[in-house]
Amino acid sequence: MSSNTPHFNLQPGDLADLVADAYGYEPAGHVVLAAFGTKLSLFDIAYEQDPDTWPDLAADFIGIVAHRLRALGQDPREVLLLVYAHPGDGPEAIEKHTLLGRRLVLACGNHSLPVGGRQFATPTHWWSLPGFMPSDGPGLGSVRLRGAALAQAAAASSPADTRRELMERAYIDFTDELSVHGRDGLLDRLLLFVADLLAGGQDLEELPDQQLARLLLATQNGTFRYRAALRFEPEEVKRARRLWQRVADLCTGEHAQYAAGPLTLLGIAALLDGDCQEASEHLRRAVQSRPDAEDAASGLLCAEFAVLAHRFGVPLDVPDELRRHLRADRPL
Repeated sequence: MSSNTPHFNLQPGDLADLVADAYGYEPAGHVVLAAFGTKLSLFDIAYEQDPDTWPDLAADFIGIVAHRLRALGQDPREVLLLVYAHPGDGPEAIEKHTLLGRRLVLACGNHSLPVGGRQFATPTHWWSLPGFMPSDGPGLGSVRLRGAALAQAAAASSPADTRRELMERAYIDFTDELSVHGRDGLLDRLLLFVADLLAGGQDLEELPDQQLARLLLATQNGTFRYRAALRFEPEEVKRARRLWQRVADLCTGEHAQYAAGPLTLLGIAALLDGDCQEASEHLRRAVQSRPDAEDAASGLLCAEFAVLAHRFGVPLDVPDELRRHLRADRPL
């Protein structure tokens, strides 16, 4: 990185301040993308309140932004997404707008834009949409002080630096665990930990960053992914989607190479939750990230088969079909 590249150390609640101060007003009802590279670039678009319009809006908006960044010769270290509430929307709208956040992240992935986080903001408060920044914590509500972001924007480190330190620490801890418990012992401990999380043993939004990083390292192992994928109970798939989304959100910048693992489990959870289209998108990204991941390829094949079956009204036992595809790639 060149010495004249600016560094930004924004607190999670400060991004909305920075954008509003740059614009001179609160862009209510808009999505704003902040691209951090050799310069800070802001892009925005108005969005409707109808969720049915969001997939096309996300695809078109991010496609235009990616084209514009390339035209400007910019290759951002990461991008941050901010959804400004429509007038009258408050914290009750967070869950609904999570869908918009996911669509934006998927579109960024399709254009190789590394997403550092996403946020939902009203004129006086900010809330993290699930999977915002790795250091975000539970993130429900922080009163924003006008102008605070600009005062901090010249600090010496960036979100990418924090993420790098997190992963380095997690790797050291993971190798220590491996030396103590051995491969099989650590695998069993990790699977029991996941089972406890899916059973509701802990609030997923309060799961510490270090544990998310530990699970990210675990998902690099094919046996872990296979056994974790087959542990989803019907009532647990929505929690599984939230868990693996949070883990996948760590895979930005230099850590994008690890994305195939959590994206595979996220795609499988989405498939078992009946969201075949989103499952296909996650699994396709997993295959693109790691073409030799046979479980991701098998999951993608099953998801695309499920999409076709739904389109033509053919009955399909998705869990059974998924197990068949996954087991076909495992040695007897």
